[in-house]
Amino acid sequence: MQRREKLLFNLDVSKLVGIEIGALDKPFIQQNDGNILYVDYTDREGLVEKYRQDPNVNVENIVRVDAIWGENTLADAVDHRKVDYVIASHVIEHVPDLITWLAELRSILKDTGEVRLMIPDRRFTFDYLREETRFADVVNSFLLRARVPQPHSVLDFLLNAVRLDCAAAWDGEIETSKLVKFQTFENAVKIARDVLDNGTYHDVHCWVFTPKSFGRLMAQMADVGLLDFACDRFHDTEKHTFEFFVSLRPSSDRRVIARSWRRMAEMAKDMPDSATHACRDATPQKRDPANCTYTMDEIHAMKTIVEPLDLDHGISAEWAYSRDPLGWAHATRSSHMTRNDVSGDT
Repeated sequence: MQRREKLLFNLDVSKLVGIEIGALDKPFIQQNDGNILYVDYTDREGLVEKYRQDPNVNVENIVRVDAIWGENTLADAVDHRKVDYVIASHVIEHVPDLITWLAELRSILKDTGEVRLMIPDRRFTFDYLREETRFADVVNSFLLRARVPQPHSVLDFLLNAVRLDCAAAWDGEIETSKLVKFQTFENAVKIARDVLDNGTYHDVHCWVFTPKSFGRLMAQMADVGLLDFACDRFHDTEKHTFEFFVSLRPSSDRRVIARSWRRMAEMAKDMPDSATHACRDATPQKRDPANCTYTMDEIHAMKTIVEPLDLDHGISAEWAYSRDPLGWAHATRSSHMTRNDVSGDT
């Protein structure tokens, strides 16, 4: 299954209204595929100017920008229009405030809609040496109403990002002592100081995930009412690739949401040394590691669950918890400059 097939599995874009965030010059949904809105942090002219000298971007192919999501909310950017789906490829790891970003996606999504995410797996990217994101750090950025990557995220990225051979990482052939870092300590501190003193936006991977850690983190967010999405489907990282795919659906049931993400974490592959073994069985039939896609019905079948898994599609659009005490409704910067970080992971 190709990347586009994984991302758009069972999604008939010709009959739906959707949003693609940060498509730049490589959109997954073409304009003639269906009713699609392209969202970015600036207009097309600004993107062309920004990427004019970038060898990884063909500025002639940069898509039109239908909505600018910067200091405003996403709902404001799209005139409070409701859509059937949102696609974001290699975006979520860049956003300074993960909790609010997901909440804003929910705010413009129909109750029956879906969010499709393509996410880098840190074990096979330049994030190889970094630790997975902690729940406390996500909440800290939420409380700070972060609109730029915070100094600790910038430092962690700049001090630990390395040049990495994805295939070698899969085959257990990485010698950490020989990995080459992108920045010196002095330069990393200088950039972090710029964020602290001037609030400058430096594009980095704020968050670091594996499929298992992502599932666990989402479950923690759900436990305390900070997430209105259940895991509907995920496609685990395949051998010699560096990304996994997750489909999210709205839900107002905190227990259902948390349970779905914990099942994803249980299903995700463990790869302590070499990532060459097959996925766990989700059904009586043995799965091939090249087809590690699981629906929530299959995830549900892993355990005996007393209550049925129901993603209650007919829920109200209102939040299931108070938005006011922590300033839930604040605007956030959408940091989806996915092809301009120091190593070009997309």
